[in-house]
Amino acid sequence: MNILHINEGDKISFHITGNTITFDNQYSIDCQQRQSDTQKIINLFLNDNIISEIPNGQYIANIIIPPKRFFLDDNYELQELDFDINSITLQLWAV
Repeated sequence: MNILHINEGDKISFHITGNTITFDNQYSIDCQQRQSDTQKIINLFLNDNIISEIPNGQYIANIIIPPKRFFLDDNYELQELDFDINSITLQLWAV
């Protein structure tokens, strides 16, 4: 996983379990579940100590999930590659 610190200061705590990122032990994002055929950018905000995707409050993180990847097998059939949590970019903002 690519982790970028956008500005100076303390960042929200997070941990990764499998394909899920959990922020401050209260808000989880299953990155594999959110992945689609197009890039997804999930913006997280902090308002009154509540984390949400509703654009209200202070930016705390952006999660950039690349599109699904595919390949042609020996039978020329399109197959989806397995999800890789290391392909995610996590941008963290000071809180």
